Amino acid sequence: MLKKALIILTLGAGMLMAGNFTLTSSDLQGQLT
Repeated sequence: MLKKALIILTLGAGMLMAGNFTLTSSDLQGQLT
């Protein structure tokens, strides 16, 4: 039970980080071009 919650938390955090990374990279590309 606790392991499942930890996995869900890490997955959610990873998704958030990936989303933030893609947003920042796209913003940087928009500024460069």
